[in-house]
Amino acid sequence: MGFGILLIGYFIAFSSMLTTSYFFGDAIGGVVILFALLKLSGYSSKYRPAVISAIVFTSLAIAGGISVFWGIADGLVPMIIKAAKTLSVLALHIYLFRAIARMASDADDIRLASKAKKGVAVISLYYLFASIYAVSSYYFRDETFDRYMTLIFYTYGIICVIMGSLIIHSAFARLFVVGEVRESPKESRIPLIRNVRNRFYESKVKADEENYRLMKEARDEALSSHSQKKYNKKKSRKKKK
Repeated sequence: MGFGILLIGYFIAFSSMLTTSYFFGDAIGGVVILFALLKLSGYSSKYRPAVISAIVFTSLAIAGGISVFWGIADGLVPMIIKAAKTLSVLALHIYLFRAIARMASDADDIRLASKAKKGVAVISLYYLFASIYAVSSYYFRDETFDRYMTLIFYTYGIICVIMGSLIIHSAFARLFVVGEVRESPKESRIPLIRNVRNRFYESKVKADEENYRLMKEARDEALSSHSQKKYNKKKSRKKKK
């Protein structure tokens, strides 16, 4: 569906942003994220704002990579690119996790919806402060302050990458769109093409519904097993008492 590819791209893009050496990881990860979101937007229109944010982020990541490659790492233009890229990442996280939260709510997965909403708050706060710091550090430089802020942002950044990856992994394991499954194909004036498109669409819809049914059964079985284990533990504790 796209969540697996999204998880790979997410980890590449945002873990590479925490490293000291630059190897175009954010740009590569951005391209993978964009590809995954385009796939997801084919299933649900909820992901379209995230697609736009991903396009902006990937473009700025490439621009930033080119400036580093040309040896223009410091200055007003790289600072503007860095701040704008951080804001685009902020927008990407907001739109992505809000879409996951809405989809989880539609699937009655309250736990995942709550987790995604918390992710929006925690991760957005990090990138908001990071963008402010990117601008302020250009005008006010202090080595001791920069050292402490780097340590804080690095630690907070690791937490955010882990948290974001876990949310996407949960979506990969537990979500499947139904109701908004695939948009209808565009009508063609040529009957043969129209028939082929419609048959392909119908087969995909049936496959999507079957996959959803199997995944829902597996999830319900796992939740039932988990609840049974909890009940058995409580029962054994009562017997011991």
